[in-house]
Amino acid sequence: MTFLIGIFIENGYILSRWMDIVSIYIIPFGAFISGVMFFLIIGIKKAKAEIETGAKKPLGIWFEPMAKYVFVLLTLIVLVGGGILGGIG
Repeated sequence: MTFLIGIFIENGYILSRWMDIVSIYIIPFGAFISGVMFFLIIGIKKAKAEIETGAKKPLGIWFEPMAKYVFVLLTLIVLVGGGILGGIG
């Protein structure tokens, strides 16, 4: 099995293109969808309560705006910017 996979990725272009697709589109899309589901649909209060479960100290008041707005907005910017520019970073 490893031999067959090795033959497939011997050509660096195939592996390189696949990794570009994963890092430019799939990972930012997953982060965006997770942020929307976790912080906006489930609700920031429930998400914060779940994150704080078992924690010694509660999260600060900064968490809610950072998670709800900054994280979701930045992941959307990375997703759109990666699509337009063919990758950022």
